Amino acid sequence: MVPEGMHILLNFSYFDVESDTFCDYDSLSVYSKDDRLVGRFCGVDSPLPILVGSNGIKLKFVSDNKASGTGFSMVYRALSPDALPDSGCGSLAVLFEDGVIQSMNYPEPYNNLADCHWIIHAPENHVIKLAYEYFQIEENEDCSYDSVTVYEDVTREEEIARSCGFAVPAPVLSTSSMMLIIFHSDETETFGGFRATFSFINVADLNISDSNNEAALPEGLDTTTEIPDDICGVPSNQPRFLFSRIMGGEEAVPFSWPWQVSIQISAEHICGGAALTKEWVVTAAHCFNYKEQYRDLWMVVAGLHDITEQEHSQRRSVKQYIVHQDFNAITMDSDIALLQLTEPLEFNHYVRPVCLPEKDEVVQPSRVCTTTGWGTHNEDREKSNKLQQLEVPILVSEACQNYYINHPSKVTHQMLCAGFPLEEGKDSCTGDSGGPLVCPSEDSGFYTLSGLISWGFGCGRKNYPGVYTNVAVFIDWINHYINNTGKAQGFPNYSNVQDNS
Repeated sequence: MVPEGMHILLNFSYFDVESDTFCDYDSLSVYSKDDRLVGRFCGVDSPLPILVGSNGIKLKFVSDNKASGTGFSMVYRALSPDALPDSGCGSLAVLFEDGVIQSMNYPEPYNNLADCHWIIHAPENHVIKLAYEYFQIEENEDCSYDSVTVYEDVTREEEIARSCGFAVPAPVLSTSSMMLIIFHSDETETFGGFRATFSFINVADLNISDSNNEAALPEGLDTTTEIPDDICGVPSNQPRFLFSRIMGGEEAVPFSWPWQVSIQISAEHICGGAALTKEWVVTAAHCFNYKEQYRDLWMVVAGLHDITEQEHSQRRSVKQYIVHQDFNAITMDSDIALLQLTEPLEFNHYVRPVCLPEKDEVVQPSRVCTTTGWGTHNEDREKSNKLQQLEVPILVSEACQNYYINHPSKVTHQMLCAGFPLEEGKDSCTGDSGGPLVCPSEDSGFYTLSGLISWGFGCGRKNYPGVYTNVAVFIDWINHYINNTGKAQGFPNYSNVQDNS
Protein backbone atom coordinates (compact mmCIF):
# COMPACT_ATOMS: atom_id res chain seq x y z
CA MET A 1 0.00 0.00 0.00
CA VAL A 2 1.03 3.58 -0.64
CA PRO A 3 -0.72 6.76 0.58
CA GLU A 4 -4.28 7.36 -0.64
CA GLY A 5 -4.36 9.17 -3.99
CA MET A 6 -0.94 7.86 -5.05
CA HIS A 7 -0.17 5.14 -7.60
CA ILE A 8 2.39 2.33 -7.56
CA LEU A 9 5.31 1.72 -9.93
CA LEU A 10 6.90 -1.77 -9.87
CA ASN A 11 10.43 -2.12 -11.27
CA PHE A 12 11.98 -5.56 -11.81
CA SER A 13 15.77 -5.76 -11.55
CA TYR A 14 15.97 -9.54 -11.94
CA PHE A 15 13.56 -12.24 -13.12
CA ASP A 16 14.04 -16.00 -13.46
CA VAL A 17 10.82 -18.00 -13.05
CA GLU A 18 10.15 -21.35 -14.74
CA SER A 19 9.07 -20.68 -18.32
CA ASP A 20 5.71 -21.80 -19.70
CA THR A 21 3.52 -20.38 -22.46
CA PHE A 22 0.62 -19.75 -20.11
CA CYS A 23 2.63 -19.52 -16.85
CA ASP A 24 0.68 -22.51 -15.48
CA TYR A 25 3.54 -23.94 -13.37
CA ASP A 26 5.54 -21.21 -11.62
CA SER A 27 4.43 -17.59 -11.85
CA LEU A 28 4.20 -14.17 -10.27
CA SER A 29 0.71 -12.65 -10.45
CA VAL A 30 -0.07 -9.01 -9.80
CA TYR A 31 -3.58 -8.04 -8.62
CA SER A 32 -5.20 -4.72 -7.91
CA LYS A 33 -6.45 -4.15 -4.38
CA ASP A 34 -9.96 -5.19 -5.49
CA ASP A 35 -8.55 -8.52 -6.77
CA ARG A 36 -8.56 -7.80 -10.50
CA LEU A 37 -5.67 -9.52 -12.29
CA VAL A 38 -3.17 -7.03 -13.69
CA GLY A 39 -0.78 -9.60 -15.13
CA ARG A 40 0.80 -13.03 -14.68
CA PHE A 41 4.54 -13.39 -15.43
CA CYS A 42 7.09 -16.16 -15.88
CA GLY A 43 10.28 -16.81 -17.88
CA VAL A 44 13.70 -15.20 -17.80
CA ASP A 45 12.93 -11.80 -19.34
CA SER A 46 12.16 -9.10 -16.82
CA PRO A 47 8.67 -7.69 -17.27
CA LEU A 48 8.29 -4.07 -18.22
CA PRO A 49 7.88 -1.76 -15.25
CA ILE A 50 4.24 -1.88 -14.17
CA LEU A 51 2.43 1.29 -13.20
CA VAL A 52 -0.79 0.47 -11.35
CA GLY A 53 -3.36 3.24 -11.10
CA SER A 54 -4.38 2.60 -7.51
CA ASN A 55 -2.76 2.86 -4.08
CA GLY A 56 -2.67 -0.86 -3.37
CA ILE A 57 -1.67 -4.09 -5.13
CA LYS A 58 -1.32 -7.76 -4.22
CA LEU A 59 1.49 -10.05 -5.38
CA LYS A 60 1.09 -13.84 -5.54
CA PHE A 61 4.05 -16.08 -6.28
CA VAL A 62 3.41 -19.80 -6.85
CA SER A 63 5.72 -22.69 -7.80
CA ASP A 64 5.22 -26.40 -8.33
CA ASN A 65 7.44 -29.30 -7.30
CA LYS A 66 9.30 -29.61 -10.60
CA ALA A 67 11.67 -27.31 -12.47
CA SER A 68 12.52 -23.99 -10.88
CA GLY A 69 14.36 -20.74 -11.50
CA THR A 70 16.27 -18.49 -9.16
CA GLY A 71 13.37 -16.12 -8.48
CA PHE A 72 12.95 -12.40 -8.94
CA SER A 73 13.88 -9.07 -7.45
CA MET A 74 11.84 -5.89 -7.62
CA VAL A 75 11.30 -2.53 -5.99
CA TYR A 76 8.22 -0.34 -5.81
CA ARG A 77 7.61 3.32 -5.22
CA ALA A 78 4.68 5.73 -4.97
CA LEU A 79 3.99 8.06 -7.87
CA SER A 80 1.63 10.99 -8.24
CA PRO A 81 -1.17 10.45 -10.79
CA ASP A 82 0.34 13.39 -12.67
CA ALA A 83 2.98 10.94 -13.90
CA LEU A 84 0.41 8.85 -15.76
CA PRO A 85 -0.18 10.38 -19.23
CA ASP A 86 2.85 8.95 -21.04
CA SER A 87 3.59 6.28 -18.45
CA GLY A 88 2.62 3.52 -20.87
CA CYS A 89 5.72 4.35 -22.89
CA GLY A 90 8.13 3.59 -20.06
CA SER A 91 6.10 0.86 -18.42
CA LEU A 92 2.98 -1.21 -18.69
CA ALA A 93 0.37 1.18 -17.28
CA VAL A 94 -2.70 -0.39 -15.70
CA LEU A 95 -5.28 2.27 -14.93
CA PHE A 96 -8.45 2.10 -12.87
CA GLU A 97 -9.64 5.73 -12.75
CA ASP A 98 -10.72 8.28 -15.39
CA GLY A 99 -7.72 10.05 -16.80
CA VAL A 100 -5.49 11.04 -19.71
CA ILE A 101 -2.97 9.15 -21.84
CA GLN A 102 -0.54 10.57 -24.36
CA SER A 103 2.52 9.72 -26.41
CA MET A 104 5.96 10.37 -24.97
CA ASN A 105 7.26 13.96 -25.30
CA TYR A 106 3.76 15.24 -26.17
CA PRO A 107 3.25 17.75 -27.76
CA GLU A 108 6.78 17.41 -29.12
CA PRO A 109 7.52 14.61 -31.62
CA TYR A 110 7.39 11.09 -30.23
CA ASN A 111 10.36 8.71 -30.35
CA ASN A 112 11.17 6.22 -33.09
CA LEU A 113 10.50 2.59 -32.23
CA ALA A 114 7.99 3.49 -29.54
CA ASP A 115 6.06 0.61 -27.99
CA CYS A 116 3.63 1.95 -25.42
CA HIS A 117 0.91 0.01 -23.58
CA TRP A 118 -2.01 1.09 -21.45
CA ILE A 119 -4.49 -1.34 -19.91
CA ILE A 120 -7.64 0.34 -18.66
CA HIS A 121 -10.02 -1.38 -16.27
CA ALA A 122 -13.48 0.09 -15.74
CA PRO A 123 -15.63 -0.68 -12.70
CA GLU A 124 -18.09 -3.56 -12.96
CA ASN A 125 -21.02 -2.87 -15.32
CA HIS A 126 -19.14 -0.03 -17.02
CA VAL A 127 -17.55 0.38 -20.44
CA ILE A 128 -14.71 2.65 -21.49
CA LYS A 129 -14.88 5.67 -23.76
CA LEU A 130 -11.59 6.85 -25.30
CA ALA A 131 -11.81 10.37 -26.75
CA TYR A 132 -8.90 11.91 -28.66
CA GLU A 133 -8.04 15.57 -28.10
CA TYR A 134 -4.99 15.79 -30.38
CA PHE A 135 -3.71 13.45 -33.08
CA GLN A 136 -0.62 13.64 -35.34
CA ILE A 137 0.64 10.18 -36.25
CA GLU A 138 2.56 9.27 -39.41
CA GLU A 139 -0.01 8.44 -42.08
CA ASN A 140 -0.16 5.50 -44.44
CA GLU A 141 -3.00 3.51 -45.95
CA ASP A 142 -3.19 0.64 -43.46
CA CYS A 143 -1.55 2.40 -40.47
CA SER A 144 1.29 -0.14 -40.55
CA TYR A 145 4.06 2.41 -39.88
CA ASP A 146 2.94 4.32 -36.80
CA SER A 147 -0.44 3.80 -35.14
CA VAL A 148 -2.62 3.82 -32.06
CA THR A 149 -4.48 0.49 -31.83
CA VAL A 150 -7.29 -0.25 -29.39
CA TYR A 151 -8.16 -3.82 -28.37
CA GLU A 152 -10.98 -5.31 -26.31
CA ASP A 153 -8.58 -7.34 -24.13
CA VAL A 154 -4.94 -8.08 -23.44
CA THR A 155 -4.85 -11.05 -25.82
CA ARG A 156 -5.12 -8.61 -28.76
CA GLU A 157 -7.62 -10.87 -30.48
CA GLU A 158 -10.41 -8.28 -30.75
CA GLU A 159 -9.20 -5.08 -32.41
CA ILE A 160 -11.66 -2.21 -31.98
CA ALA A 161 -9.87 0.55 -33.89
CA ARG A 162 -6.52 1.36 -35.51
CA SER A 163 -5.75 5.01 -36.23
CA CYS A 164 -3.05 7.09 -37.88
CA GLY A 165 -2.84 10.36 -39.81
CA PHE A 166 -3.64 13.93 -38.85
CA ALA A 167 -7.41 13.95 -38.43
CA VAL A 168 -8.65 13.47 -34.87
CA PRO A 169 -10.30 10.00 -34.86
CA ALA A 170 -13.82 9.42 -33.63
CA PRO A 171 -14.14 8.37 -29.99
CA VAL A 172 -13.80 4.66 -29.28
CA LEU A 173 -16.17 2.76 -27.02
CA SER A 174 -15.37 -0.65 -25.57
CA THR A 175 -17.95 -3.41 -25.24
CA SER A 176 -16.49 -4.69 -21.96
CA SER A 177 -14.86 -3.28 -18.85
CA MET A 178 -11.34 -3.65 -20.25
CA MET A 179 -9.42 -1.85 -23.00
CA LEU A 180 -5.83 -2.26 -24.21
CA ILE A 181 -4.27 0.68 -26.06
CA ILE A 182 -0.97 0.29 -27.90
CA PHE A 183 1.02 3.08 -29.52
CA HIS A 184 3.66 1.88 -31.96
CA SER A 185 6.12 3.78 -34.15
CA ASP A 186 8.69 2.57 -36.66
CA GLU A 187 12.23 3.78 -37.24
CA THR A 188 11.46 6.64 -39.64
CA GLU A 189 9.36 9.82 -39.36
CA THR A 190 7.86 11.12 -36.12
CA PHE A 191 5.21 13.75 -35.46
CA GLY A 192 3.41 15.41 -32.55
CA GLY A 193 1.77 12.25 -31.26
CA PHE A 194 -1.56 12.05 -29.52
CA ARG A 195 -3.42 12.91 -26.35
CA ALA A 196 -6.68 11.26 -25.28
CA THR A 197 -8.98 11.15 -22.30
CA PHE A 198 -10.68 7.99 -21.06
CA SER A 199 -13.79 7.78 -18.96
CA PHE A 200 -16.18 5.13 -17.69
CA ILE A 201 -19.85 4.87 -18.68
CA ASN A 202 -22.42 2.77 -16.89
CA VAL A 203 -23.91 0.22 -19.29
CA ALA A 204 -27.35 1.26 -18.03
CA ASP A 205 -26.78 4.57 -19.84
CA LEU A 206 -26.14 2.80 -23.17
CA ASN A 207 -29.57 1.25 -23.69
CA ILE A 208 -29.86 -0.75 -26.84
CA SER A 209 -33.45 -0.69 -25.77
CA ASP A 210 -36.37 0.26 -27.75
CA SER A 211 -39.99 0.56 -28.64
CA ASN A 212 -43.46 0.88 -27.41
CA ASN A 213 -44.46 -2.30 -28.40
CA GLU A 214 -46.92 -5.04 -27.93
CA ALA A 215 -44.55 -7.52 -29.59
CA ALA A 216 -41.90 -8.83 -27.19
CA LEU A 217 -38.80 -10.74 -28.18
CA PRO A 218 -39.25 -14.46 -27.55
CA GLU A 219 -37.06 -15.89 -24.80
CA GLY A 220 -33.54 -16.54 -26.02
CA LEU A 221 -33.91 -14.44 -29.18
CA ASP A 222 -31.10 -12.07 -30.08
CA THR A 223 -29.88 -10.36 -33.24
CA THR A 224 -27.80 -13.39 -34.24
CA THR A 225 -30.87 -15.62 -34.49
CA GLU A 226 -33.56 -15.63 -37.12
CA ILE A 227 -36.04 -12.90 -36.18
CA PRO A 228 -39.69 -13.46 -37.15
CA ASP A 229 -41.02 -11.07 -39.76
CA ASP A 230 -43.66 -9.69 -37.42
CA ILE A 231 -41.11 -8.49 -34.86
CA CYS A 232 -40.44 -4.78 -35.40
CA GLY A 233 -37.83 -2.38 -34.10
CA VAL A 234 -34.99 -4.90 -33.68
CA PRO A 235 -31.51 -3.72 -34.76
CA SER A 236 -29.85 -6.27 -37.01
CA ASN A 237 -26.44 -5.37 -35.59
CA GLN A 238 -25.95 -3.81 -32.19
CA PRO A 239 -25.79 -0.02 -32.53
CA ARG A 240 -22.77 1.68 -31.01
CA PHE A 241 -22.76 5.35 -30.11
CA LEU A 242 -19.59 7.37 -29.95
CA PHE A 243 -21.27 10.66 -29.18
CA SER A 244 -20.80 12.41 -32.50
CA ARG A 245 -23.45 13.81 -34.88
CA ILE A 246 -25.07 13.33 -38.28
CA MET A 247 -23.85 16.68 -39.56
CA GLY A 248 -20.11 16.25 -39.47
CA GLY A 249 -20.87 12.64 -39.01
CA GLU A 250 -20.62 9.57 -36.98
CA GLU A 251 -20.88 6.50 -39.17
CA ALA A 252 -23.44 3.98 -37.93
CA VAL A 253 -22.57 0.33 -37.38
CA PRO A 254 -23.44 -1.18 -40.79
CA PHE A 255 -27.06 -2.44 -40.93
CA SER A 256 -27.75 -1.54 -37.31
CA TRP A 257 -30.82 0.49 -38.42
CA PRO A 258 -32.45 -1.97 -40.86
CA TRP A 259 -35.68 0.04 -41.30
CA GLN A 260 -33.79 2.98 -42.84
CA VAL A 261 -34.50 3.42 -46.54
CA SER A 262 -33.26 5.79 -49.22
CA ILE A 263 -35.89 7.47 -51.39
CA GLN A 264 -34.36 8.24 -54.77
CA ILE A 265 -35.00 9.80 -58.16
CA SER A 266 -32.94 8.25 -60.94
CA ALA A 267 -30.55 6.68 -58.40
CA GLU A 268 -29.96 10.00 -56.60
CA HIS A 269 -30.70 10.03 -52.88
CA ILE A 270 -33.38 12.64 -52.13
CA CYS A 271 -34.84 11.76 -48.73
CA GLY A 272 -34.78 9.15 -46.02
CA GLY A 273 -37.66 7.06 -44.79
CA ALA A 274 -38.54 4.07 -42.63
CA ALA A 275 -40.03 0.69 -43.49
CA LEU A 276 -43.27 0.01 -41.59
CA THR A 277 -44.31 -3.21 -43.32
CA LYS A 278 -43.15 -5.15 -46.36
CA GLU A 279 -45.30 -2.90 -48.58
CA TRP A 280 -45.32 0.47 -46.80
CA VAL A 281 -42.70 3.13 -46.12
CA VAL A 282 -43.23 6.38 -44.23
CA THR A 283 -41.37 9.64 -44.91
CA ALA A 284 -41.88 13.40 -44.87
CA ALA A 285 -44.49 15.01 -47.13
CA HIS A 286 -42.18 17.88 -48.08
CA CYS A 287 -39.90 15.42 -49.89
CA PHE A 288 -42.42 15.49 -52.79
CA ASN A 289 -42.65 19.27 -53.13
CA TYR A 290 -42.72 20.21 -56.83
CA LYS A 291 -41.80 16.65 -57.85
CA GLU A 292 -45.05 15.41 -59.35
CA GLN A 293 -43.40 15.24 -62.76
CA TYR A 294 -40.97 12.62 -61.36
CA ARG A 295 -43.68 10.31 -60.06
CA ASP A 296 -42.62 7.45 -62.33
CA LEU A 297 -38.94 7.80 -61.39
CA TRP A 298 -39.21 7.46 -57.61
CA MET A 299 -37.54 4.40 -56.11
CA VAL A 300 -37.28 3.13 -52.54
CA VAL A 301 -34.01 1.37 -51.74
CA ALA A 302 -33.70 -0.69 -48.55
CA GLY A 303 -30.78 -2.69 -47.15
CA LEU A 304 -28.20 0.04 -47.64
CA HIS A 305 -25.28 1.21 -45.53
CA ASP A 306 -22.91 2.64 -48.11
CA ILE A 307 -25.25 4.25 -50.61
CA THR A 308 -22.76 3.56 -53.44
CA GLU A 309 -22.79 -0.20 -52.78
CA GLN A 310 -25.76 -2.39 -53.68
CA GLU A 311 -24.75 -5.82 -52.35
CA HIS A 312 -27.64 -6.24 -49.88
CA SER A 313 -30.00 -3.64 -51.31
CA GLN A 314 -33.60 -4.12 -52.39
CA ARG A 315 -34.96 -1.65 -54.94
CA ARG A 316 -38.69 -1.09 -55.28
CA SER A 317 -40.68 1.30 -57.42
CA VAL A 318 -43.60 3.14 -55.84
CA LYS A 319 -47.18 2.04 -56.49
CA GLN A 320 -48.80 5.06 -54.86
CA TYR A 321 -47.92 8.15 -52.84
CA ILE A 322 -50.14 9.34 -50.02
CA VAL A 323 -49.31 12.78 -48.69
CA HIS A 324 -51.28 13.81 -45.62
CA GLN A 325 -54.30 15.81 -46.70
CA ASP A 326 -53.52 18.58 -44.16
CA PHE A 327 -49.88 19.01 -45.08
CA ASN A 328 -49.00 22.70 -45.19
CA ALA A 329 -45.75 23.58 -46.94
CA ILE A 330 -45.51 26.93 -45.15
CA THR A 331 -46.17 25.89 -41.54
CA MET A 332 -44.90 22.32 -42.11
CA ASP A 333 -47.83 20.92 -40.17
CA SER A 334 -48.76 17.29 -41.03
CA ASP A 335 -45.38 16.72 -42.71
CA ILE A 336 -45.89 13.02 -43.31
CA ALA A 337 -46.40 10.77 -46.33
CA LEU A 338 -46.80 7.07 -47.03
CA LEU A 339 -45.38 5.17 -49.99
CA GLN A 340 -46.86 1.87 -51.09
CA LEU A 341 -44.36 -0.30 -52.93
CA THR A 342 -45.10 -2.18 -56.14
CA GLU A 343 -43.54 -5.35 -54.68
CA PRO A 344 -43.10 -6.35 -51.05
CA LEU A 345 -39.73 -6.08 -49.39
CA GLU A 346 -38.05 -9.23 -48.22
CA PHE A 347 -37.36 -8.95 -44.51
CA ASN A 348 -33.96 -10.36 -43.57
CA HIS A 349 -30.83 -9.37 -41.65
CA TYR A 350 -30.50 -6.15 -43.67
CA VAL A 351 -34.14 -5.05 -43.99
CA ARG A 352 -36.59 -4.95 -41.08
CA PRO A 353 -39.56 -2.83 -40.02
CA VAL A 354 -39.55 -0.23 -37.27
CA CYS A 355 -42.23 -0.17 -34.55
CA LEU A 356 -44.92 2.50 -34.46
CA PRO A 357 -45.70 4.27 -31.19
CA GLU A 358 -49.06 4.12 -29.48
CA LYS A 359 -51.58 6.75 -30.57
CA ASP A 360 -50.67 10.12 -28.97
CA GLU A 361 -47.80 8.53 -27.06
CA VAL A 362 -45.69 11.25 -25.43
CA VAL A 363 -41.91 11.19 -25.70
CA GLN A 364 -40.65 12.71 -22.48
CA PRO A 365 -38.23 15.67 -22.62
CA SER A 366 -34.57 14.70 -22.06
CA ARG A 367 -35.22 11.25 -23.55
CA VAL A 368 -32.26 10.37 -25.78
CA CYS A 369 -33.29 9.16 -29.23
CA THR A 370 -31.41 8.45 -32.47
CA THR A 371 -31.78 9.99 -35.89
CA THR A 372 -30.14 8.58 -39.01
CA GLY A 373 -29.54 9.60 -42.60
CA TRP A 374 -27.22 10.16 -45.54
CA GLY A 375 -27.54 13.94 -45.46
CA THR A 376 -24.90 16.58 -46.09
CA HIS A 377 -22.16 17.18 -43.54
CA ASN A 378 -22.98 20.89 -43.53
CA GLU A 379 -24.96 23.40 -45.55
CA ASP A 380 -22.43 23.58 -48.37
CA ARG A 381 -21.09 20.05 -48.80
CA GLU A 382 -21.98 16.79 -50.48
CA LYS A 383 -24.13 14.13 -48.93
CA SER A 384 -22.67 11.23 -46.96
CA ASN A 385 -22.14 7.91 -48.71
CA LYS A 386 -22.34 5.91 -45.48
CA LEU A 387 -25.27 6.00 -43.11
CA GLN A 388 -24.73 8.49 -40.31
CA GLN A 389 -26.28 8.51 -36.85
CA LEU A 390 -26.77 11.04 -34.07
CA GLU A 391 -28.10 10.71 -30.55
CA VAL A 392 -30.29 13.71 -29.67
CA PRO A 393 -32.25 14.58 -26.53
CA ILE A 394 -35.95 15.43 -26.86
CA LEU A 395 -36.54 19.07 -25.89
CA VAL A 396 -39.40 20.65 -23.97
CA SER A 397 -41.95 21.84 -26.51
CA GLU A 398 -42.33 25.33 -24.99
CA ALA A 399 -38.57 25.87 -25.00
CA CYS A 400 -38.38 24.79 -28.63
CA GLN A 401 -41.13 27.23 -29.59
CA ASN A 402 -39.04 30.03 -28.09
CA TYR A 403 -36.13 29.21 -30.40
CA TYR A 404 -38.41 29.69 -33.44
CA ILE A 405 -40.60 32.48 -32.06
CA ASN A 406 -39.85 34.79 -35.01
CA HIS A 407 -39.88 32.07 -37.65
CA PRO A 408 -42.91 31.57 -39.94
CA SER A 409 -43.00 27.87 -39.06
CA LYS A 410 -44.20 27.46 -35.47
CA VAL A 411 -43.59 24.35 -33.42
CA THR A 412 -47.01 22.73 -32.98
CA HIS A 413 -48.28 19.63 -31.17
CA GLN A 414 -47.77 17.74 -34.44
CA MET A 415 -44.02 18.23 -34.08
CA LEU A 416 -41.17 17.14 -31.83
CA CYS A 417 -38.06 19.17 -31.12
CA ALA A 418 -34.73 17.46 -30.50
CA GLY A 419 -31.06 18.28 -30.56
CA PHE A 420 -28.42 20.49 -29.00
CA PRO A 421 -29.59 24.09 -29.43
CA LEU A 422 -26.64 25.54 -27.54
CA GLU A 423 -24.07 23.73 -29.69
CA GLU A 424 -23.22 24.21 -33.34
CA GLY A 425 -22.87 21.35 -35.79
CA LYS A 426 -25.15 18.76 -34.18
CA ASP A 427 -28.21 18.31 -36.35
CA SER A 428 -29.72 16.47 -39.27
CA CYS A 429 -29.37 18.29 -42.57
CA THR A 430 -30.39 18.42 -46.22
CA GLY A 431 -30.91 14.90 -47.55
CA ASP A 432 -31.81 13.53 -44.12
CA SER A 433 -35.42 14.75 -44.57
CA GLY A 434 -38.04 12.11 -43.92
CA GLY A 435 -35.57 9.91 -42.10
CA PRO A 436 -36.40 8.25 -38.80
CA LEU A 437 -36.04 9.51 -35.25
CA VAL A 438 -36.25 6.33 -33.16
CA CYS A 439 -36.43 6.05 -29.39
CA PRO A 440 -35.51 2.98 -27.33
CA SER A 441 -38.08 1.76 -24.86
CA GLU A 442 -37.10 1.64 -21.23
CA ASP A 443 -37.98 -2.00 -20.68
CA SER A 444 -37.52 -3.96 -23.91
CA GLY A 445 -35.27 -4.45 -26.93
CA PHE A 446 -37.30 -2.51 -29.50
CA TYR A 447 -37.04 0.88 -31.19
CA THR A 448 -40.10 3.04 -31.85
CA LEU A 449 -40.48 5.51 -34.71
CA SER A 450 -41.19 8.66 -32.72
CA GLY A 451 -40.34 11.25 -35.37
CA LEU A 452 -39.52 12.00 -39.01
CA ILE A 453 -36.88 14.58 -39.89
CA SER A 454 -38.91 17.59 -40.99
CA TRP A 455 -37.44 21.08 -40.78
CA GLY A 456 -35.19 23.54 -38.98
CA PHE A 457 -33.28 26.72 -39.66
CA GLY A 458 -30.12 25.85 -41.52
CA CYS A 459 -28.03 22.82 -40.52
CA GLY A 460 -26.72 22.58 -36.99
CA ARG A 461 -26.96 26.30 -36.33
CA LYS A 462 -26.77 27.42 -32.73
CA ASN A 463 -30.16 28.17 -31.14
CA TYR A 464 -32.05 26.30 -33.88
CA PRO A 465 -32.67 22.65 -32.92
CA GLY A 466 -34.09 20.12 -35.36
CA VAL A 467 -37.87 19.76 -35.72
CA TYR A 468 -39.47 16.37 -36.39
CA THR A 469 -42.93 15.19 -37.37
CA ASN A 470 -44.57 13.71 -34.26
CA VAL A 471 -45.52 10.28 -35.60
CA ALA A 472 -47.73 9.38 -32.62
CA VAL A 473 -50.22 12.07 -33.68
CA PHE A 474 -50.76 10.32 -37.02
CA ILE A 475 -51.20 6.69 -35.95
CA ASP A 476 -54.88 6.53 -36.97
CA TRP A 477 -54.05 8.07 -40.35
CA ILE A 478 -51.21 5.61 -40.94
CA ASN A 479 -53.26 2.60 -39.91
CA HIS A 480 -56.18 3.69 -42.09
CA TYR A 481 -54.10 3.34 -45.26
CA ILE A 482 -51.93 0.40 -44.24
CA ASN A 483 -54.98 -1.61 -43.19
CA ASN A 484 -57.20 -0.40 -46.06
CA THR A 485 -54.86 -0.40 -48.99
CA GLY A 486 -57.53 -0.06 -51.62
CA LYS A 487 -58.77 3.25 -50.25
CA ALA A 488 -55.55 5.17 -50.79
CA GLN A 489 -55.76 8.38 -52.77
CA GLY A 490 -53.71 9.29 -55.82
CA PHE A 491 -50.83 11.69 -56.20
CA PRO A 492 -51.79 15.11 -54.73
CA ASN A 493 -51.58 18.56 -56.24
CA TYR A 494 -48.39 20.37 -55.21
CA SER A 495 -49.02 23.77 -56.71
CA ASN A 496 -48.44 25.61 -53.39
CA VAL A 497 -45.50 23.59 -52.08
CA GLN A 498 -41.86 24.62 -51.59
CA ASP A 499 -38.91 22.29 -51.89
CA ASN A 500 -37.05 21.78 -48.64
CA SER A 501 -35.33 18.47 -49.38
